[in-house]
Amino acid sequence: MTGESEHELRTGSASGAPGSAGTSCHHCGVLIEEEPPPGTRRLACPRCGITLWKDRDRVVARSLAFAVTGLILFIPALLFPIFTFEVVGRKNSNLMITGVADLYGSGAGVIAVIVFLTSIAVPLFRFVAVVLITAPIAAGRPNQRTLRLNSLIAKLDNWAMLDVYLLAIVVTHAKLSNFGSMAFGPGWPALLGIILCSIAVTLCYSPYTIDRLAAREESPDGPEKSRSFSGDRRKPLVRCQALLLTGIILVVPSYTLTIMTIVQYGHVNHATVYGAVLELTAGGQYFLGSLMFVASIVVPIVKLIALSLLVLSIRLGWTGLPLARTRVYLFIERIGRWSFVDFFVVSMMVALAKLGVFATATAEPGLIVFAGVVLSTMFAAMSLDSRLFWTDRALVPDDGGSTRAD
Repeated sequence: MTGESEHELRTGSASGAPGSAGTSCHHCGVLIEEEPPPGTRRLACPRCGITLWKDRDRVVARSLAFAVTGLILFIPALLFPIFTFEVVGRKNSNLMITGVADLYGSGAGVIAVIVFLTSIAVPLFRFVAVVLITAPIAAGRPNQRTLRLNSLIAKLDNWAMLDVYLLAIVVTHAKLSNFGSMAFGPGWPALLGIILCSIAVTLCYSPYTIDRLAAREESPDGPEKSRSFSGDRRKPLVRCQALLLTGIILVVPSYTLTIMTIVQYGHVNHATVYGAVLELTAGGQYFLGSLMFVASIVVPIVKLIALSLLVLSIRLGWTGLPLARTRVYLFIERIGRWSFVDFFVVSMMVALAKLGVFATATAEPGLIVFAGVVLSTMFAAMSLDSRLFWTDRALVPDDGGSTRAD
C-alpha cells in the first residue's frame, strides 16, 4: 500500500550500503532497496511484516515525553512505600529497594540481583538512554555519542519488567490479605505511572527510525544487523542448544523444590512454584491462579519445547514455513519475561512478612534453580537468529549480514 500513512518497499540484491538505500530486515534478512518517502507513518518488512519505520513525531516527541515523565516519577517511587502490611497492630512497609536488600541479606544474592536489575536498574537506564537519544534529535542536533545507546534500547525491552512487577504486586496483595491487612502507600501512584510510561515508551520508540532520522551509516538495530551471517552463523545454535539442555535438566527440580518458606502464627508452609498456584486457587483467586500457572509453569515449558523444535528444524535443514517459525520465535521471545513474576512475589513477601511470630517469609534455594530455568530459556531465545529460518535456495546469504530475494 502506498500513500500518506503506509508505504510498501521493494526488495532486491544485497549490494546496497547498510543504513542507506539498502537496509536488511534484522528478522528475516531481506534487503530493502528504497528509503521511506516523506510522510510515511509506518513501514513494514515486505517479507515478514515486522515494523521497520514509525512516524517521526511519535518516535521522538512521544518517547521523550514519556521517558522524562518516567524519570521524574522514579523519585517518589523509590523514596516512598509502595504498600504496608499490618497484622494485629504490627506494620511493615515495602519500598521498591526493600525486597532487594532483604533477599540479599538472607543469602539469596542471585535473586536479589535479578530483581534489582529488572525492576529498577534496567527500567531507569532505559528511560535515561531514551532521553539522551531523543532530546538532541528533537532539538535538531543529534549526538553521535549518545546515539550509540540506540542499539541497547531494543535489547533492554524484555528486561525492563515493571509490567511483570505490577502483576507480582497484585499476587502479593492476594496472598497477604488472607492473614493481614494491606494498604497502598504514597509510592504506589508513582510506580503505576512509571509502569504506564514504560509501556508507552515500548510502544512508541523505534531504534530503526532513530537510526534513519540521525542518518547514521550503520545498521538499524546495531549488532543485530552488523553481525556476520555467513561464516559462523551456526555458532548461535550451539549456544542455544547448551542453554536449552540446561533448562531441561533443571525444569523438574525447579517445580518440586521449595522456593519460599512462610511461617504464619507458628504454622510453617514450604511453598513450591506449583504449590503457590494451588494456594491462590484454594483461596478462590482463580483468575490470579490461572495467570500464575501460565506465567510460572506453562511459559517455561512451552519455551523449552518450541525453541527445541525451532533449533531442530534448522539442524535438519527444513525450509518450510519460515514466516510461521519467525512469528513463533518472536512470540516466545516476548512471553518469557512473565516467568519472572515469582521472583518479584518472593521479594515482596520477604520484605513485608517480617513480623516475628505473626508472619515471616524467607527465600529458599529452589528459587535459584527456578531462576536457572527462566534465565536459560531467556538467553536461549536471545541466542537464536531468526534469519536462519529463511536460508533456503531462494535466499542466499551474503557476506554483509543480509539475504537476497531472488
